[in-house]
Amino acid sequence: WMLTAELQKGSAVEVFSGEDWWEAEVVKVRPPQVKVHYVGGADDEDEWIDGNSNRIRASQAADSKGGGLRKRVREQAAEPVPVPATVPFRKASVGVGAAAGGGGGSKA
Repeated sequence: WMLTAELQKGSAVEVFSGEDWWEAEVVKVRPPQVKVHYVGGADDEDEWIDGNSNRIRASQAADSKGGGLRKRVREQAAEPVPVPATVPFRKASVGVGAAAGGGGGSKA
């Protein structure tokens, strides 16, 4: 996870929501909280998050501006899941071994 002091407007981050990490950008900072905008999402999906939460971490994408999108890598093989025709925002790439609650993964 990140400390609020490391976050600033324009920072590329990933936010854990549901069961996945999603690419986002910090659009406002009011310590200890930051407001994030999900890449590809609508403005009404923006969310205030505690900057010290384990739900937010530095972007792990190859290109922090969102060009290096990859599917989430899971440690265990899983049954295929149908993908909806449209996704409200872009899923973040994740390093192998990242735990849902602990963030983690290493930069490649």
